[in-house]
Amino acid sequence: MLIDSINIKIKSGDGGNGLISFDNRQKAYGGDGGKGGDVWVMGDENIYDLSGYNSSSKYEAEKGEKGGIHRRHGKDGEDLILKVPLVTRVLDENGQEIAVIKKDKQKTKLLEGGEGGLGNFSLRGNTREGKYSRKRSERGEEKSITLELNLKSDAIL
Repeated sequence: MLIDSINIKIKSGDGGNGLISFDNRQKAYGGDGGKGGDVWVMGDENIYDLSGYNSSSKYEAEKGEKGGIHRRHGKDGEDLILKVPLVTRVLDENGQEIAVIKKDKQKTKLLEGGEGGLGNFSLRGNTREGKYSRKRSERGEEKSITLELNLKSDAIL
């Protein structure tokens, strides 16, 4: 069965938290968290309908990992790429057009991933508060979108 319109929920990845860590000399060594993955929509000439998507599922990009000891930066989250047929319109929950995918491999960013938090190494200073603090990460964005396939038969009518 040909599916030409579907509503889905998408979410970009949350950033990873910064870490509070110390070396054996009590110096701040906590690393920063990784950035959350972005959500993209990309045209694919080998896809012909939207049957690969389920309206009851939530499509999420990967979260960033927390910072590590010895100033290690957390791994950034993988981006989520929604592959759609050519001539697909992307609409937000109000029906406003966000993007129109007309070409193969054409990409448009829909949501930005959350920034990673800062570890105590990045916040260190001469004060005690700097050594014992960290900055929490940002949460990813979330929204509902509609993918709408613009068929040639629709254009004729």
